[in-house]
Amino acid sequence: MTPVDRVDLRLVGVVVSRNGEVLHTGAGAAVLGNPARCVAWLANKLGAFGAGLRAGDIVLPGSPHAMVAVTPGDVFRAEFAHLGAVTVRFSKESSKGA
Repeated sequence: MTPVDRVDLRLVGVVVSRNGEVLHTGAGAAVLGNPARCVAWLANKLGAFGAGLRAGDIVLPGSPHAMVAVTPGDVFRAEFAHLGAVTVRFSKESSKGA
């Protein structure tokens, strides 16, 4: 894991691909100038309601690229500079009754 204080989140680039084809590229600055700003906003907003973030909470601050439609069988990969990659595969099976 990379400590957040060793990364300039504004400059972290990402390449997003679907089924091996590059769809979008982006950087953290596309998320309100800095993804950390979004997390701070959320923490402050929760605090105003007497709540807050807890250790272990997962916060998704926003997306540095455009949204795209997903179809069954798609495999998406996001490669983040200096941080690593994440891959997700969408099942071809129906979720009826789930």
